[in-house]
Amino acid sequence: MRTVKNIFISLGSVIDSAASAFTNHEALVNEKIKSMEKSLIQARLNYTRLAREIKRIENDLKNKHDDIQLWTDRARNSKDSNLEIAKECLKRKISTEQMSSTLKGQHEHLLSLQKRLFNDISEGESRLNYVKGKQRACLARQYESETRSALKSSDEVLDSDLDQLFFSWEEQSSLTADTLNLNDPIAEHFSESEMNQLLESELRNL
Repeated sequence: MRTVKNIFISLGSVIDSAASAFTNHEALVNEKIKSMEKSLIQARLNYTRLAREIKRIENDLKNKHDDIQLWTDRARNSKDSNLEIAKECLKRKISTEQMSSTLKGQHEHLLSLQKRLFNDISEGESRLNYVKGKQRACLARQYESETRSALKSSDEVLDSDLDQLFFSWEEQSSLTADTLNLNDPIAEHFSESEMNQLLESELRNL
């Protein structure tokens, strides 16, 4: 019974050792993947915020374009009746044009930034998919390698311990059979009778 228990203890140790080595690698890769996923989530959030800001600037540009046209019309309509008001309208038009030019510069800069961020996200997603694919391939090879190693080691343990177990079992069975034969009165009776017959036969031949 103790031998059988030792077999399972030895086998369990082999499997636990293999699983431990496997888990360490998997945990390290999972940690890297989680870090990459977290970075991608933040990048996508920034992209969404940037797109929202670009949309806001585009709306402002449209409003500024409308304002420029409005102050232009007011200046044109006022130049004959009130030159001072017409001049003031032109000042407002020029100021609005300047603000619009600044917004256009910001808009172009943000569009360029959005494009770079989009490319970064795409590359990050491709990199993450590659890492996950590599992880799956390594997991498959690791499972195969560790399983083969565990089975080979367990076979060696089982072969050695089973030989000892069967030898002990057979030895015990032989001793039990001998003991039963020695303690069997019927078997003793026939053995003694057969011996007497043999002796009598020998005597007749003398």
